[in-house]
Amino acid sequence: MEKKTNYGAWKKTTSKGEVIEFTIEDKRYSMWLNQYKKPESKEPDYKIYPNDYKPKAETKMEYASPVNQQESEDDLPF
Repeated sequence: MEKKTNYGAWKKTTSKGEVIEFTIEDKRYSMWLNQYKKPESKEPDYKIYPNDYKPKAETKMEYASPVNQQESEDDLPF
């Protein structure tokens, strides 16, 4: 029996409008309403884009070497 895979999506409201975000096989995507679609056209209702956004804190940790990461975890603020 074949195991079926299911995926979830999250709807958010941003300053640019509503977006649906989802992840498939560890790749993030954002789905935006196609605002340029005209009635009776064959264009898609939504446009899907890869979501490569990383918060600044994640980006900084990604480029830190393992030695630097360990030192920053051991350091005390005082």
